[in-house]
Amino acid sequence: EIIDIVAGGRFSESRTSYVQSSAFSQRFFTQQYFLEIDWNITPTTRLGSTLDYDIYSGESFGARQTLAIWQVECSQYILENQRGEISLQVFDLLNQNQGINRSTQLTFVEEERIVSLGRYLLLGFTYSLSKFGLKHKSGAFKFETNR
Repeated sequence: EIIDIVAGGRFSESRTSYVQSSAFSQRFFTQQYFLEIDWNITPTTRLGSTLDYDIYSGESFGARQTLAIWQVECSQYILENQRGEISLQVFDLLNQNQGINRSTQLTFVEEERIVSLGRYLLLGFTYSLSKFGLKHKSGAFKFETNR
């Protein structure tokens, strides 16, 4: 309940083979790794971080390319019964946010790069309207739940 760590990866290969002319055959690889850490510093304060690391390789596209996207978030519950939450998130700390799509067709090889919004901050406030789990002080009605 204090710290949660999740890690994983994925490896994929794309291969196109041509019988009549092997010179047009293509092969490229994509490796994707991720690491997520959530740390409940106190019952009302949380710190989280996510790192996505992608590796693209293949002879047709030149040198091996890497892409790292790192996100950090800090949040604090506030107000009575922790109904409000203030959070600060930093997206793309390394300022590398771009997408890479690769494909091969009969007569061409294509690599598409999508440049997205770079590093940015997001300050957020969330308020819970739900009364689920709240203890009412009225003598006539009392609602409790255990999670």
